[in-house]
Amino acid sequence: MMNGIALAQAGAAPPARETKVEWTKLTGVDSLAEIDKYLQMDFAEEPVEVENADGKKATVATCLDFLKLVANGGYHFNGVRSDNEINGSNGLTCYTYQLLKDARPAKKTFLKDFKFNKGVIDLLSPKVTLSDGRNGEADEAEKKGQSLKQFEPEIKVKSAEENKISVETKSWEAEISYLARGDFDGQGLEEILLEVHGNSTVEGARGVFDNLYIMTRSADHGPLKVVREID
Repeated sequence: MMNGIALAQAGAAPPARETKVEWTKLTGVDSLAEIDKYLQMDFAEEPVEVENADGKKATVATCLDFLKLVANGGYHFNGVRSDNEINGSNGLTCYTYQLLKDARPAKKTFLKDFKFNKGVIDLLSPKVTLSDGRNGEADEAEKKGQSLKQFEPEIKVKSAEENKISVETKSWEAEISYLARGDFDGQGLEEILLEVHGNSTVEGARGVFDNLYIMTRSADHGPLKVVREID
C-alpha cells in the first residue's frame, strides 16, 4: 500500500514559529480528541471479507481492522477476491485518521507562507502527476527542483474552492484536496497532507487513481518534495 518513503533533506534553520496540527473539513474530523472514535467507525456500509494468496480470509469492519491487516501484510486490497469490492478511498480515509492521531506540532517549518489555492500547482511535487508510465521521470524532476507545473506545462486549473482544486492535462484529470498540516513522521519538520483523486482520460491507460501525499520542503520558497506516498 505504501510507496517510496524519502526524508526531506535538512536545510538552514528556519525562523522560529509556533506550529500546531491543523486539519480541514475535508477530513470529516471534528476533533482530534475523538480520533479514536473515527478509527472505530465502519469501514464500509457492511463488513468486507478479503482473502490472501494462501486462501486465508479476514473481515474488515472498521478502520482499525483495515490498518492492522495492511500492517501485517499479505492481504491486497486491489483486485483481491472478495464478496464486496473495497473502495480505495475508504482505505485512504483510514490512513488520514491514523496520520492525524500520530501528528504532532512541528519543531520547525519552511511552510509558514504556504497557501492552498490555484497557484499551488507551482509548488507541488511533480510526483503528483498521473501521466501513465512517467513515475521515473517525475522522480528525476523532483530531484532537479521542478514543480508539477514545470513537469506538466499544459496543466490547467479547471475550478477552485476552499481547500480543493480541480486540474486537467491532455491525459488525466484530478481533484487535489488539502487535508492537514503538522509533523506526521516524527522528524520535527512541518508537512502538509494532500489527497489526489483522479483518472486517466486516455483510452487503455491505468484508470482511476486515489493517493495520499505528505510533502514538505527544506527552504522557505520553491517546490515541495514528497516525504511519503500512500496509494
